[in-house]
Amino acid sequence: MPLRYYVVVGRAKPTKTNPEPKIYRLKVFARNDVRAKSKFWYHIANFDRLKRANGQILAVHRILDPEPLRVKNFGFWLKYQSRSGIHNMYREYRALSIETAAQKLFDDMAGRHKAKAANIHIIDVREISDHEVKRDKIKQFLKPGLKFKNPYKVPRAATRRDFRVFTKKPISTRQY
Repeated sequence: MPLRYYVVVGRAKPTKTNPEPKIYRLKVFARNDVRAKSKFWYHIANFDRLKRANGQILAVHRILDPEPLRVKNFGFWLKYQSRSGIHNMYREYRALSIETAAQKLFDDMAGRHKAKAANIHIIDVREISDHEVKRDKIKQFLKPGLKFKNPYKVPRAATRRDFRVFTKKPISTRQY
């Protein structure tokens, strides 16, 4: 199941001493809304003395991309826990949607750094313009008039007799 981008809104339960508690909003990448709520409580517990038993979720909404057919550049600020400690990092990805870019981020971090998804915490994500791109891996796709050769367009022989796979020599095992 792919990652989805959610905004979760929650607060502490109202009490007599605090009838209008502070409302918190968290944007989070999760596989479904249940995991999004769980991540909300994890981060709010670290941020404020608030836990699920003493709080309530006001809303969970999925954030949809307004332009899903335009290729965009995304910058991710994140921290992750490795076997040697906690590291801060900035990464850039190019994708059609922020959810696809986040999935690329998690896959890339798993492949390059052996980081589990639970150990990766995205601090901030922004769509960045072409002139704000820092990484050469992304800059190479920003050139105007960029073209790619079609890898599937293979010139075929006119007849079966002229078709040779690996050699230029005439086929000598068959008699014609």
